[in-house]
Amino acid sequence: MKLWQYRYGALVFGMGLFLISSCCDPGQKNSFPMVLTSSYNDTAFKDADQVQVSGLPAPNPLDSAYYPIYSLDIQNTGTEADTFTISYTRPIGIFGIPLIAKAYVQAGETKTLSTYGPIPSNSLDTAKYRYLDFFVKTKDSISLFIMQPTISIHYGQTPNGPEQCGTAGKDITVDPLKLKHK
Repeated sequence: MKLWQYRYGALVFGMGLFLISSCCDPGQKNSFPMVLTSSYNDTAFKDADQVQVSGLPAPNPLDSAYYPIYSLDIQNTGTEADTFTISYTRPIGIFGIPLIAKAYVQAGETKTLSTYGPIPSNSLDTAKYRYLDFFVKTKDSISLFIMQPTISIHYGQTPNGPEQCGTAGKDITVDPLKLKHK
C-alpha cells in the first residue's frame, strides 16, 4: 500500500472515532406529572353524526349517541417545564384510537387537561374515529368508572434534532378506579 492510502485510512478511522465520541448522553428532563385524583370531571355530549364503518349498516341519524369530554388536573412536581400528554384508550374490537389532551406545564404549576369538545358536522371522518370507541347510548355511561379506558400520561420527551440527543420520554398509567369527581 502507498503512504497516501495509509493516511486516508487513518483519517477515515479518526473521523469515525470522533463521530462516535461526539454522541451525547441524552439528559433526562426533570419533570413529573402528579395526577390530582380528586379533580376528575366528565361531561356527556350528544352527537347524531355517527361514523359509517365499512361492513356495517349506516347509522340512523335519529339514533344519536353520547360521548365524553374528560378533564383531569395534573401538577408538574419536577423542576423543569414540560408538555404532558394524557391519552384515554378504550379498544373495542379492532379500534383503539385514544382521546388525547396536551398541555405545557411549568414546574410546580397545576393545569387541567381536557379532551376535545363536540365534533363539528363538517369534520373529516378521521377526526370522528377518535370518538367511535366512546359512543354510548346513555349519558350516564360515559364515566371512567364504567368505561374504564386505559389512561396514560406521556412526559419527559426531549428534542432529537441536529446537535441534540433526544429522549423518547416516559409513560405512567393512571388507574381510573382511583379517581374521584370534583
